[in-house]
Amino acid sequence: MDYAFASPSAVPRAVDQASLRDNFQSLHFQDHILDFQVSYEWADWIETSVLYRLQYSTIDDFQQEDLQPRINQNLLLAHVDDDYTAHVFGILVALRF
Repeated sequence: MDYAFASPSAVPRAVDQASLRDNFQSLHFQDHILDFQVSYEWADWIETSVLYRLQYSTIDDFQQEDLQPRINQNLLLAHVDDDYTAHVFGILVALRF
C-alpha cells in the first residue's frame, strides 16, 4: 500500500517541509491460509467431518518500528501488529432425518 500526503499544510509546522517525501514506504504483509476437511458418510443418516485451518501472517509496517511501551508496558493510543500463526481444529457430526 502507498500513501502520499495531500499538501505541506497536512503536517505540523515544526517539520521541515524540504525533508518530506512524496510517499511513505510501502507496507508489506503476507497471509498464508491452508484449509483441510475430510468427511465420511457412515450411513444415509450420519456423516462425520474433521476440519483443520492453518493461518500464518507476517507484517512489516514502517510506521510501527521503534514504538515504545509507555504505561505498564502498554502502548498509549497505539499497538504493534505482530506476526502470528493460528491453528483451528473442528469435528462435525451431521445427523439427517
